Amino acid sequence: MSLTNLFKTICELAEAEPTRGVKEEEIQEFESKVGFLLPHEVREYFSIMNGLRSETHPLCNLLDLSQIITTYDWYADTIFGLVAINEQNNSNPFYVACKGPLSGCIINASHDGDDILAYHSLQEFFACVIEAWQKPRTIIDYSNDPMMPELLEQISKKLSLDFQASDFEFNPNVPKRDYDELPSPFDSPTISTKDRELSAQVFKTARQHVLKSNQSDWEFQLLLKCELDLLAEDQIDAAAEWLDHDISYVRFSVVDWLRKNPTAAAKRLLMKQQQNEFDCILQSYEFLQKSGIACSLQGGPGNLNLQIDTAEPYSLNFQFLYADRKRPDYHDYLLATVHRLSAHHTKNPS
Repeated sequence: MSLTNLFKTICELAEAEPTRGVKEEEIQEFESKVGFLLPHEVREYFSIMNGLRSETHPLCNLLDLSQIITTYDWYADTIFGLVAINEQNNSNPFYVACKGPLSGCIINASHDGDDILAYHSLQEFFACVIEAWQKPRTIIDYSNDPMMPELLEQISKKLSLDFQASDFEFNPNVPKRDYDELPSPFDSPTISTKDRELSAQVFKTARQHVLKSNQSDWEFQLLLKCELDLLAEDQIDAAAEWLDHDISYVRFSVVDWLRKNPTAAAKRLLMKQQQNEFDCILQSYEFLQKSGIACSLQGGPGNLNLQIDTAEPYSLNFQFLYADRKRPDYHDYLLATVHRLSAHHTKNPS
């Protein structure tokens, strides 16, 4: 269905009056303000309709060019060149990328959760808006199970913690009904050849980003999330490369992707990652005890905390410890960190 026909259907469903598109001069003026050219489909979109207000469906509260400039202009100043499409009054708008390897694709920004790569094009996005309106569906949400059961027995034996493996059944797929979310082609585990090629381009851009200091962590994290959204189940090596990254969000994203992946290779890699994290906590705990630091392990599988048992007990941020574990002076660094934090907590009791 063409963009013109899609908009006609949306206006009918939203019971809204269609707006007129803008002239070529207005598009060029917008491009001059944001500093990049719009992809052909985005230019066509604004030439057909410039914004829409719907009282019945927030997804159809489409932004016009002036609203984008005044409200969402900072998103344009990124390696993606993001242009906002709608405003749902929930801080989770959809954007179209106008630069880089994802040019033309639609990204759903989230106020509280992860930003996701949602659609290949505006046409696909609007077709899914209509489909979701006409046929609400069940969305699959993936549980963040704390740990693979194979590690539970080992942890119980080493630490004498009080829990049973049967209490932590590993079940990666937990369905949740949610009528606010849209269907997306990236929900499917089947990845096309074209998307594999796109994933390789995004991966290359993400690697280049690591070498630059003038781009934000947010941009890198979005690149990584989009790369994972594009990966097929058998592309384990591409995901594995990011598991040692210093930023905890990066590791969380890869682990989340592995949990959703039903292959044996993904399960092995997930098991290895969780083993590495557990070993890091355990070794740090044993070193501190030998160094005369009163400490204890708190929590359960997948949620272990290394607590320093001073007069004002506090927990070390394990994610920072894990990121620093390969430092040649890790033990000295760990001791210095504990002494510094203990002095701070003694001086500033809670």
